[in-house]
Amino acid sequence: VALSALGASTLALVCLAGGWGRLLPLLLLMIATAIGVFCKESGVVVLGVVMLYDFVYRIRQKHPNGLVNLLSNFREFALQGYVVLAAPILAMCYTRAWVFQQLRPPELPWVDNPLAMPSVGFWTARLTAIKVVGKYFWLLLWPRWLSCDYSYNQIPIVNWHFSTWEDWKAIVALASVVIVVLVVIRNYHRNKALFFFVFLFFGSFLPSSNLIPNPTFGQSMSDKNSWCIGSIMAERFMYTPLIGFAGCAVLATYALCRRVVPHSDGVPWVPSAALGLIVVAYGVRAYNRNFDWEDDVRLWESAVQVCPNSFKSHKSLAFALYEKDPDGRNSIDRIIAEGEKARDVTDKTQIVLLHLGAYYRLKGDLYAVHGTNGAGLIPTAEGMPWYQKSVDALQKAVPLDREFNADNRRKELKRGRTPDQIPDIGNHEIYWNLGISYMRMSQYQPALDAYLYMRHLVPTNPDAYLSMASTYLSSGHPEEAVIPLMQALLIDSGRVQAMQLLVDVYHQIDHEGCAAVMVEGHPRL
Repeated sequence: VALSALGASTLALVCLAGGWGRLLPLLLLMIATAIGVFCKESGVVVLGVVMLYDFVYRIRQKHPNGLVNLLSNFREFALQGYVVLAAPILAMCYTRAWVFQQLRPPELPWVDNPLAMPSVGFWTARLTAIKVVGKYFWLLLWPRWLSCDYSYNQIPIVNWHFSTWEDWKAIVALASVVIVVLVVIRNYHRNKALFFFVFLFFGSFLPSSNLIPNPTFGQSMSDKNSWCIGSIMAERFMYTPLIGFAGCAVLATYALCRRVVPHSDGVPWVPSAALGLIVVAYGVRAYNRNFDWEDDVRLWESAVQVCPNSFKSHKSLAFALYEKDPDGRNSIDRIIAEGEKARDVTDKTQIVLLHLGAYYRLKGDLYAVHGTNGAGLIPTAEGMPWYQKSVDALQKAVPLDREFNADNRRKELKRGRTPDQIPDIGNHEIYWNLGISYMRMSQYQPALDAYLYMRHLVPTNPDAYLSMASTYLSSGHPEEAVIPLMQALLIDSGRVQAMQLLVDVYHQIDHEGCAAVMVEGHPRL
């Protein structure tokens, strides 16, 4: 209600200042801005773009003093339009703050954005971010190699010794940015269109540049991580800046044609033809890129080719292959090879070790034999080394998961939560997979410990209770399996497996047959 009142009062204020005839376009502008910022937070750049346009094209001479004249113009612009844009932006900021206040602190994995690594200093991170700007420039000029991922360690952090060309790229990028900005400022009066498009490019890119503060849940501006977003580089961040780049490309083409082709102003088709060729070249590249998106395997194969040093490219390719062949009968060796390449890039993230541990167990299961009468898989000697490798990989993921939980607790305490308000968090699939691998090796107590911690993390997940029950049954303690099976049914009464196991258990321990009865062909307790 308060936000609606804010919007209504804003519209009324603007209309009184500029006349009620402006109501419909301003209303549409407010709605479009609201949709934009609530779909994607970076939509807030619309206010900056409008202000940039006004500065370039709408400044009028109202006062002899330049600064006073500028302030007077922008005061008028603000009353006639900026407040309309400000209302939905303020509404989004309020909603965003409220949402984050209800949630646990968001993650900023350094494997997605290496600039957030504890070992990377503030200025080192900013210089590396400027190097990334240079990579964007190069991709815009000719997008020969494209990738859906640039995670750790595809873009190395800048070393201040500048011992490699990769480090010097940051200096080249910085010099390029400075030169471009100085040139367009110097030519502001002679080429306002160039000024507008260049600053449109940089202004719309800044929110995703890792070059300005972006506090997520109240961090200090001096906090290094408040200057980092969730990724070090992503081609999708160029979508809005591409408008500015396209404008610059048109201006550059016309300027080049005037220099290279004499009297080209009298032959308007020359720059048009040149631009047409550029559009065709980029269009062919875009068309060919479509084939990389045919399925997940093709997509991540292309990412591995372009970004061979990214852990996520190899990890995701392995998972895409696994989804296509969940039994691993045709591609388990390739799946494991890609998983191991991801681990070679970094073994300091849980997800890589979790997936690799599951793939190792899958390899061991291929050597197992199927028991009779529903006995399930019976491990063989050939599969045991793979189960051990699975346990080893998953065990390495456990301390990383516990540190993730500890880090979340520190953040929650810092923002005012009391210890009893902070539940333990973690990736329960680590402990589920660890328990399964231990079970394959007939190590029941470690398996039970893993399942107990899984239950601690996700107490409403019936799989945790079913897994505990299977451990008790396999270790020869059917009576102790009854309680977790009952709990699984209380959480999810439709779990047929839990009911069937419970009936089987009661047939073993209740010789009088009182606990389980058959009703219309279905077991009932």
